[in-house]
Amino acid sequence: MDYKIVSYSFVGIWQKPILQIPLLDKKFCMDLFNDPYNTNTGMSNGGFVINYQGKTNPSPTVLIGPERIMILSQELEQVLDLLEKIKAELLKVTNNNFPMKLKAYGINTEHEWIGLDMQSSSWLSKKFVIGGLNIKEKHKNYQVLTTDINFQIILDQNQKLVILLQPRANVPNGIFASINHHKDEILKTLPEKDTLNELFKEEVALIKKDISNLILK
Repeated sequence: MDYKIVSYSFVGIWQKPILQIPLLDKKFCMDLFNDPYNTNTGMSNGGFVINYQGKTNPSPTVLIGPERIMILSQELEQVLDLLEKIKAELLKVTNNNFPMKLKAYGINTEHEWIGLDMQSSSWLSKKFVIGGLNIKEKHKNYQVLTTDINFQIILDQNQKLVILLQPRANVPNGIFASINHHKDEILKTLPEKDTLNELFKEEVALIKKDISNLILK
């Protein structure tokens, strides 16, 4: 079965709400992805967004909001680099006075597996749903198709995995998984590049070694 990681994202939950989001330098924002013509900036319901409208899906995105910061990309190295740049700019525009303390954070990834032996919505039904249905003889011709499976795995009192499984769009025998690893852990500041890289390495190892077997076997 073919497997790949679709995206990486880091989410940090501020210790206290940011009542006023700092105004970042316009040139810094437009040059963040080295392609100002395809870079968009502006306010959304969640906060200030810098988004690169390139050819990748999902598109690289930075969100700085009153409750959280989020950095998303298909490439882990880009997530690490973006976090370093955003940290430096936030400190620059606030004269080193931006409150970066976190009360929780998420190490989040998206995945795909392609090569199931049946259509993906039928596979999800067989794996997760049909065994719980009271299917009788008169229902034998019913076809059960599943579009979304949501569940959580509690690792300990401070950590949980929030998992969404779906048929992979436009791939009849593929499965998509969004796996958000939420950690209730206080960080004095946004993590350093090497620290975040290690957290993602540990996350990928956990998913490959344990979580993928829970889903697929």
